[in-house]
Amino acid sequence: MEIDLKTMTSEKDALNVELSSLRRELGGSAGDLSDQQNRLRVLEDELQQTRTRSFKESTKHKHQAASLAETMRKLQNQLEQTRALLETVQQQREGLKDSNQELRNELDMLYKQKANGRL
Repeated sequence: MEIDLKTMTSEKDALNVELSSLRRELGGSAGDLSDQQNRLRVLEDELQQTRTRSFKESTKHKHQAASLAETMRKLQNQLEQTRALLETVQQQREGLKDSNQELRNELDMLYKQKANGRL
């Protein structure tokens, strides 16, 4: 019985040592878990901030693209109006050129008639 008591005491001591070791390990694991949970919170906050920033930038870029598209449309309309105006000016220029030539011809004819009348 003495041997059983010594064996039991020895096993009890070994179990107490193992229990102490497991408690220290559990305490370390709990600290690691807490650290990891804090890190997770920080990363989730950073992720949310990044998503918010990305959304704002995306929205900003969409507005810029829409603004550029509107500006492009206006410039295209102005270009079409300018081309139409240029066409009108060119037509008027041709008309004036033709009228000018007709007037020169008529003036030349009058000078010739006058010159022939004097000779």
